[in-house]
Amino acid sequence: MSIITENNITVETNEHNEAVITGTLSLDTLEKHKDSALQFFSENLSLDGFRKGSIPEAVIKKHVSETALLEEVATRTLNELYPSIIREKKLEIFGRPEVRFTKIAPGNPVEFRIQTPLMPAVEIGDYKKIAQELNRTKGEVILDEGEVRRALLEVRKELDRRENQGEETEALKETSENKNEEPKETDEPSPLDDEKVQKISSMKTVEEFTQTVREDLKKHKENQANEKHRLALMEKILEESTITLPTMIIESELQSMMAQFTADVSASGLKLEEYLTQAGKTVEELLKEWRPHAENRAKMQLILNKIATVENLTPKKEEVDHQVSHLLEHNPTADKERAEIYVETQLANASVFTYLENQK
Repeated sequence: MSIITENNITVETNEHNEAVITGTLSLDTLEKHKDSALQFFSENLSLDGFRKGSIPEAVIKKHVSETALLEEVATRTLNELYPSIIREKKLEIFGRPEVRFTKIAPGNPVEFRIQTPLMPAVEIGDYKKIAQELNRTKGEVILDEGEVRRALLEVRKELDRRENQGEETEALKETSENKNEEPKETDEPSPLDDEKVQKISSMKTVEEFTQTVREDLKKHKENQANEKHRLALMEKILEESTITLPTMIIESELQSMMAQFTADVSASGLKLEEYLTQAGKTVEELLKEWRPHAENRAKMQLILNKIATVENLTPKKEEVDHQVSHLLEHNPTADKERAEIYVETQLANASVFTYLENQK
């Protein structure tokens, strides 16, 4: 008997290009995973007089509710069955599933519902031709020496400000009668010299420092131009592509955007609630504004994935492992599986953009 028949599993596809899987886990099927669930609680409960991993079943049941134990058993059962269901029904899954137990009670079969996005139908435009056309219009980045002078002027102003802080404080003490007057700023800040340069950098001379500023400004302008060019490439390819996007993918992208936005707001010293009050908006209003952008972001990633697959631009395992190891070294609490997905995606994206930019 197949897994589908044994657990009364049905699979339907909704209008959002998502598979909806429902079924009932029999008592016999659940029983197979009872021991591993008990072992999980044995290894994770902290009880006086018992060593982790060696807590008897009777003691576990005194400290863990029947429902909690059944949920763990049912979760483990589904974790084993889910890949088999996917294979048997030949589903092309894209993304993480949402799992819900619709009926769960000790001593009874467990009813469940799984909703998971299916691989979107991606009909991609002629990305090679588009890249060739846009690459021909990409101009060379030119740095105006006026930009260098303005950058150096800001450095000189900042150095003067630092040097004058102590002098201004002393002057205010000596001339208290003029304490309401604003400090006057000279029209022309002090010139740079080798001594000042050595205090604020590893450079020895003004000439070296100026050249470094020039190179940094040029690199910054090139990076900006590259980002703008890459966005133009993706927008044009997207314009000429057809993609059926599952709603769950858009929602996932919105969650990611909200998490990043919340972190950015927090970094500025505000709580999200404070920002929303100042902006006169709700979370729902923000998400509604972001939705078109979230949809485009998700579609662009699908295009990048498709090109990477077609052109065999997927990163090598050793390169992914190296990057993941480096990432986890600096973020020990990060989830390894998510880190691998993130690194693979970033490396593949970079390879695709390099490939597109090399189309002549």
